[in-house]
Amino acid sequence: MATSRPFSRYTNGPLSNNAEQRGNLYVGNENTLLDVGGVKWWNGPDEDLGYFIAYEDNQGAHNGRNSLDRTNEMPAYVGFKRSALKTEASFIELVNNSFEQTFTTGLEAKAWLDANGYWASFSGFGSSGFQWMTILSSADRSASGIGQNDITVTVTQSGGGMGMTEGVYNPTVFPEEYGVPFTGNQIQNNNDGTFTAVFSQPITDALVAFASIGNPQLSVPIEVSAPFTPIFGSSVSYQNLVNETQYTGLTGNEGYAIIRIDGTVTSVTFNYTLAETYCNVCFGFVNQNTLPTPTATPVPAPTATPVPAPTATPVPAPTATPVPAPTATPVESESGWYFYSTEGPLDITPPIARGNAMFLTMGSDASVIKTFEPNKSKGTTELYFNNLDSAGGDYTTQFNILSNSGGTITITQGANTVAYTSETPAPFFADAGPGFFMIRTDLAIETVTSANPFVFGSPITLTFDPLT
Repeated sequence: MATSRPFSRYTNGPLSNNAEQRGNLYVGNENTLLDVGGVKWWNGPDEDLGYFIAYEDNQGAHNGRNSLDRTNEMPAYVGFKRSALKTEASFIELVNNSFEQTFTTGLEAKAWLDANGYWASFSGFGSSGFQWMTILSSADRSASGIGQNDITVTVTQSGGGMGMTEGVYNPTVFPEEYGVPFTGNQIQNNNDGTFTAVFSQPITDALVAFASIGNPQLSVPIEVSAPFTPIFGSSVSYQNLVNETQYTGLTGNEGYAIIRIDGTVTSVTFNYTLAETYCNVCFGFVNQNTLPTPTATPVPAPTATPVPAPTATPVPAPTATPVPAPTATPVESESGWYFYSTEGPLDITPPIARGNAMFLTMGSDASVIKTFEPNKSKGTTELYFNNLDSAGGDYTTQFNILSNSGGTITITQGANTVAYTSETPAPFFADAGPGFFMIRTDLAIETVTSANPFVFGSPITLTFDPLT
């Protein structure tokens, strides 16, 4: 038997007849009063054949028969588009092709249609694959239920006060993709106490949904025995952070939440700390039929007992004369670098012209210094040099070698010399900026042969000695 629903286009609205409205488009349901105000209704397409989109046809290009008396064919002013298959992928294809969109999920496509005055039969309800269990029986302190693959659960509440409701309270608060039950018996909790849910077999990624934790005047904390990942929360907060994504506590003020206990478990335990009337508790798990297939552990083949081969008299191989690796020759700059900056708070860019050098003291406020005392610089200073010296000599290659391989760079001004060495490239950053090089003096090994400061106005030469 075909499944369909009535539609109408009414421009003098709104209608007070329990119909769902999209602009001038009205969509009927089991509670809709179809005989209100002489409004004409038409049955929509067969919903078993595919998902469809309903829209207002202002041109009256679609004719139909009145759904009350099935006579008087006339313009319906309602149009439909239906997907080729009743699948999410086919629905997405219909929306993208019809409206030149690029959606990748059915929920995105449906949200766009809703916002633009269209109605769609697609529902993403339960698209997450979450499997919620149905409670079969409940007493004051114990309950039992069943879920996917006939997995059963036994629930106890140490404080009692359990009952059952049809579905959960106010299920529309939860995003429909999570499929939190509108129907089927679920646990009603009215008391404080420790909940323990024991599954009939190990499950992966257990879920618990809470509907109406506390109320606007009552905050109710829930203490969970194992770290959980929040999946959804409304009017809830999380406590006791275990790592970047997991907690062991949550508190609700008329709160709604879904939590996931990651990994393989056989039970879930939490303490509902305050009595109230009432909160629904719904147990479940992710789809157990779509979990990754575990990789089988290979079983080694039996090892055969080796039969020793006849022992040959070893003939010593000729000894090769070792050839020493070539030693890299240090490269000394032909011309010097000069301080180019004004001493004081940092208000200039790094050295952008050839031959520029800048020494920078790092702290809460970066400051430029004109004199550089190496024996006082550890942990506080960065040294910047343009890749070109004052004569235009390009030392980019030398800087890059130090940055990539480590080594020693020696800074000389007159009789003053300081060297910075590292066996790793960490202290050297040739890519600190386009065209300049930075030395982190706090990371390198510092060797000072003169305690006199390097000063403004005299050229500074560099010697590059990379590791071989």
